Amino acid sequence: MPAPLRTYLREEAAGGIVLMAVAAVALGWANSPWRDAYAALVDSGLRHWVNDRLMALFFLVVGLEIKRELVAGELATWRRAALPVVAAAGGMAVPAAIYAAVNAGRPGAPGWGVPMATDIAFALGVLALLGPRVPAALKVFLLTLAVADDLGSVAVVALFYSHGSVSPALFGVAAGLLVPARGAASPAERLGYRLHPLSAFLVVPLFALVNAGVSIEPGVLAEAGSGAVFGGVLAGRVLGKLAGITAATWLAARLGLAARPAGASWAQLAGVATVAGIGFTVPLFVADLAFPDGRFAAPVKLGLLAASVVSGLAGALVLIRSAGRSRPTAG
Repeated sequence: MPAPLRTYLREEAAGGIVLMAVAAVALGWANSPWRDAYAALVDSGLRHWVNDRLMALFFLVVGLEIKRELVAGELATWRRAALPVVAAAGGMAVPAAIYAAVNAGRPGAPGWGVPMATDIAFALGVLALLGPRVPAALKVFLLTLAVADDLGSVAVVALFYSHGSVSPALFGVAAGLLVPARGAASPAERLGYRLHPLSAFLVVPLFALVNAGVSIEPGVLAEAGSGAVFGGVLAGRVLGKLAGITAATWLAARLGLAARPAGASWAQLAGVATVAGIGFTVPLFVADLAFPDGRFAAPVKLGLLAASVVSGLAGALVLIRSAGRSRPTAG
């Protein structure tokens, strides 16, 4: 892999590990004897400042990465983009359909966009922990899939959740897309090189700190529609990502649009598709837009956290078990 891509993957993976740790701290703090201090910190205006202002930097970095991939990366030509784009489409459509089916006619129905986005930092953090068990081609595939997924998620936010206003997501991504990205030393490359560590190690962990803390108490899912929201998020992310990505990839291979990543078996691909069910940052951002009054915050957060744990452990287990098998034939 090119050196800038290796650096990006290392930073994303390390940032994902930090993100996991901070989310765990927030969850533990919110359920500890010091929960009042956590609530006071979050309600002091920090959450509003992080979610509505600081996250614009995160989405600026997302926009820069989308622009780089569209101009000179894996999305620059259809031959290279076909597989991750088709896989991303399946990995967005199936989770949304599962959530919509579970919540049809219920108050949580507007949240159908929550289970769609893949959290690349979390997912690459899991792959980093597995080391050489995961072929490099699969890591690049997951990264490119996540970029295509980000592009689709921004389109969903713009079309269905912006309500006519410019959110931090749209503002940041639009700014990133306007930066020139031609050449190895382009403004987009230089700006991304400087801002990506700030986003990965400061902005995203702060977002996790102020948003991951949810009080787990009896009756937290008792409100009408809460159980369906929790179930839709959990099933959409765990089963939907696995089914959507693997089915779309298999279909693309059968139709001759693209072969699966070089050196990867179908079992390993299924493992990566399962890991893609990990998600917190962008899905929770979408949830804030879908439920601006804060309703269903607890079931959404619990669903995302549960899905991330299940997807991470199940995907890692599949990848570990399939790591020792012989290299597959191309196709």
